[in-house]
Amino acid sequence: MRRTLLLCATLILLFLASACDDNNTPKRIADAHTHAEELESQIEELKSRVDELRNEVDRFDSDDWKDVVPDVRSKLTEVESEGETLSDSATSLTSELESLETDTSPSDDGGN
Repeated sequence: MRRTLLLCATLILLFLASACDDNNTPKRIADAHTHAEELESQIEELKSRVDELRNEVDRFDSDDWKDVVPDVRSKLTEVESEGETLSDSATSLTSELESLETDTSPSDDGGN
């Protein structure tokens, strides 16, 4: 779902940029696209961390809880860290896209 939204946003920005003479716009679009790819990679990393955490929790079925709790806490810290990184990256990408959208929108100064 996020990938689809990011792809749609990128395509819209490409369309808007095609009407703009700003030579910097293609680079900014490429940068935003690169950032979106990095975000996708971070999402996959977070999914991996969640799977690792799930595996640690599953150990409660067979291992002594005193042995499992420290490992679960460690994995939880990793997941929280990945989540924060992902959130920061998403916020940054949103800002980039909003800035690009603002810069490529037709101006409303209509000669007033």
